[in-house]
Amino acid sequence: MQVKVNARDGVVYSSMILHLPSNYSTKLRRVIHLSYHPFGGQVYPYSPYFYWNLRFTRQLSQAARAQCEPFGQVSAAEHDHVESFFRTILAKDGAAFRAELAVLHPGEAQCIVCVVLLSRLAGQGKVRY
Repeated sequence: MQVKVNARDGVVYSSMILHLPSNYSTKLRRVIHLSYHPFGGQVYPYSPYFYWNLRFTRQLSQAARAQCEPFGQVSAAEHDHVESFFRTILAKDGAAFRAELAVLHPGEAQCIVCVVLLSRLAGQGKVRY
């Protein structure tokens, strides 16, 4: 389904759908793309631009910095699992592939969507290992 939007319009959608922007105009557009990235749960959250960099915490108080550190650790662990997932494909190891997929996407529903979305990340060059 194509969704047409005008200036100042917003669209809310599930990131578990296959989606892509298109610009059929020569007019310059700016888009703010916000996404919610939960850690854990039954589905892999598709957030192709998610990157947690703790450098910004240098400007925070010690207490605030300490609150941010666990997010950096969870993010790093998720990136490690994504790397392992792709390495199982390169190794053609079906059992390891299914095991890593179960870590990233423990639920049975929409499991193939997770695989497709991860393959899109790789195809866009957003995965660098």
